[in-house]
Amino acid sequence: MKLSVGKSMDEIGKIIGIPISEWPGKCHEIADLLLKHKIVDGRLQYGMYCGPISNKSIFAGRVMAHHGWIRNKGTIIDPTRWVFENKEPYIYFVHASHEDYDFGGNRLRMQTMIPCPPFNPKEKVYTLEDPNVSQFLMTLLNNKDEKISVTQLHWIADLDPKILSNFAKDIYQFLKDNELGACVPIDNMNEIMREE
Repeated sequence: MKLSVGKSMDEIGKIIGIPISEWPGKCHEIADLLLKHKIVDGRLQYGMYCGPISNKSIFAGRVMAHHGWIRNKGTIIDPTRWVFENKEPYIYFVHASHEDYDFGGNRLRMQTMIPCPPFNPKEKVYTLEDPNVSQFLMTLLNNKDEKISVTQLHWIADLDPKILSNFAKDIYQFLKDNELGACVPIDNMNEIMREE
């Protein structure tokens, strides 16, 4: 079987030093090795796989699973999707917005997230210097003045970066500068703060 990457699955296994039979359960490692060996271009991503899972898969009985894949611009390249589907090995290509892939588990987190806590002046309070970022957050939080309490910053840190829009990088930098960067899910932090 030839792929659009120009190599058969067995050839890829030989290049990366892990035979196909050992790929199940090693999604992140396999995706990383495909990048390191320049079999495909892109960057490593991690999140939740929400697509079909065969009852014959090693992941049988789950409705979703933690999963690693490659993102190249607007495309997801998944070298181990076949493990979930219990199919012959192949590399899956799909648009990056496909519902089977939840980067960073953001959709799942948004579905289970509690409402934003109200401003609490008894907590540590922060102000943002950038008026555009401050206005955006004041609107998002429904705060009256330009102050944010630490519990609200924790809540903001957990939001899907899509909600933070073009302000995500500035907000993450503010959190890092105030020793709150660890509150941001690591996949989101790496994705937003990476150098282009």
